[in-house]
Amino acid sequence: MGCAPSKQQQKPPSPQKRDFREQLVWERSGRKFCEVYELLKDLNSGSFGTVALCRRKADGNRSIERTPSRNNLQRVKSESVFAMKALDYMRHNGRLRLDEATRNELRHEIDVLRKVDHPSIVHLREAFWEPTRLVLVMEYCEGRELAEFCGQLTESKVYKATEQILRAVSYLHARRVLHRDLKLENVMVTDQQDWHVTIVDFGLSRVFPQSLDGSRTGIKAAGTTSTAAPEVIRGEEYLMVSDVWSIGAMVYRLVGDRDPFLRDDRRDDPKALRRLEAGDCDWGRIATMSRPGRAFVFKCLRPHPGLRWAADAALKYCLADWRPEALRPVNIDTNVPATTEKRDKSPRLAPELESSLKRYGSYTELKRAALIIAAAQTDKRSVKKLREEFLKIDTDASGTINEKELCAALGVAELDTPTKDVFAKLDHDSSGEVHYHEFLAATLEAHELLNEEVLQDTFDRMDHDDSGVISRENLRSLLGSRASDELVETLMQDGDLKRNGHVDYEEFSRVMRSGASGSVDSLEDVAPMF
Repeated sequence: MGCAPSKQQQKPPSPQKRDFREQLVWERSGRKFCEVYELLKDLNSGSFGTVALCRRKADGNRSIERTPSRNNLQRVKSESVFAMKALDYMRHNGRLRLDEATRNELRHEIDVLRKVDHPSIVHLREAFWEPTRLVLVMEYCEGRELAEFCGQLTESKVYKATEQILRAVSYLHARRVLHRDLKLENVMVTDQQDWHVTIVDFGLSRVFPQSLDGSRTGIKAAGTTSTAAPEVIRGEEYLMVSDVWSIGAMVYRLVGDRDPFLRDDRRDDPKALRRLEAGDCDWGRIATMSRPGRAFVFKCLRPHPGLRWAADAALKYCLADWRPEALRPVNIDTNVPATTEKRDKSPRLAPELESSLKRYGSYTELKRAALIIAAAQTDKRSVKKLREEFLKIDTDASGTINEKELCAALGVAELDTPTKDVFAKLDHDSSGEVHYHEFLAATLEAHELLNEEVLQDTFDRMDHDDSGVISRENLRSLLGSRASDELVETLMQDGDLKRNGHVDYEEFSRVMRSGASGSVDSLEDVAPMF
């Protein structure tokens, strides 16, 4: 395919006005993927494209190559790895070039992943619109597919995986997002010790119109036969509760080691179709489950959509009734007494993270915004502990942190003025809740994750036109719907230490490495960097 820079690259669709968090996903049209990343190994291939492991090239950061202080900088060898997903236009439309219909179809996944920010949903880093393909660069979810564990898990592990999937799906539905292809193969177990899972494939996902309530979505049926709800098999409208059926089918297969109704290779089996419509599967295959566990599967697999659980109701049942503490006091898999291992359920933050959250509030606007971008650039394998802390604080399982939850995390009884100030600084987009990457931004430094590689990647993202400096126009574009002349000027003044109308990498690095105040008046205020 070659990697010579193109004189005329495929232009991405014109961006709409998005909020700051949505702008974290970078859509590139001026560079090719292979100019920025190197391939390490193939991971998978399908009918529409390939998936591979990749890493940033040492010379792939054009912003750093062009910054005025480049002669004093060393190229950083990337230690972070990511997954790339290449979608060939030819495989979608039979044509080598991108047409409007294919463009609209391909960008659904980008639009969905821009909209969501959850620890159990794969994070999209950037997208390259190339002349013959779209390349997505996303979080590398190292581990094994959940499908590889069918018939092998204790119920507590089945529960833990299900709870995380439901947290993510309930979060999606609250934002009018339908997944449309939930199955065990699309969930990665990224940590077998603590049993963390991540939903990874959003190629069929859609956002349904705000005018519809989820009982109607206007979205066409899609998905995989073995986990598809009856209304989906009939070709009817895809509903929010269609995703919940898929979760029930996944749990049934995890425990029973077979699909409850249809197999992918036998979609037209008339006997299986009749059983599907009646909700009549072999319930004996999950008889080893506890009563709450069996009840959960049964209520997810109700054939009539109106009788089936919504995701938030299923999640509430999981947390209240089908949780490890609610199971009978013997190990349900070995019939021996359960372990008495105790886990810290307190949402109180570790002291170093509490200090980091409070310190974050004292930083300048530029540094706080840059830390959110840095969190988005970070290899997610390095933030596992922070992920656990976020989920521990999120006691209502909403996928975000509210003021009450922050109070509990900081050990205060009520929302006093200092805590309110901390919350306001964490809530960068003023949404009334703290999102996952906003939390990561405030805690990266506590885990010493703000290294030179992350700083250079962050600068590259902020200098999105590869000029070598961060300009006012760069800041305005990044801020999206938050942009105002006053805010743009504030960010520029925070970083323009030389007072020459832009921020080069030397200035940027000094601001990011500055002390708790996050404020640097001039280059003389800090020790030389080079």
